[in-house]
Amino acid sequence: MDRRYGRLYFDKSTSIKAQNIIDLIKHEPDVFKMYPDQSLGFKGDFPLILDRINQVNTILGHLVGDLA
Repeated sequence: MDRRYGRLYFDKSTSIKAQNIIDLIKHEPDVFKMYPDQSLGFKGDFPLILDRINQVNTILGHLVGDLA
């Protein structure tokens, strides 16, 4: 398992504002990238599984507007 990358997949019914995704990518273009398969990729240093989980929680907070 590569611990430098992660990806969040979105379904057509996902109700996240597109602007929140755009803002994440604009704010950290070296970290975030949107893919054609409706997924958001991210890079980072995740030596522990808990590090990756914490990053996913932070990303989700931004996407739903809690941390925007």
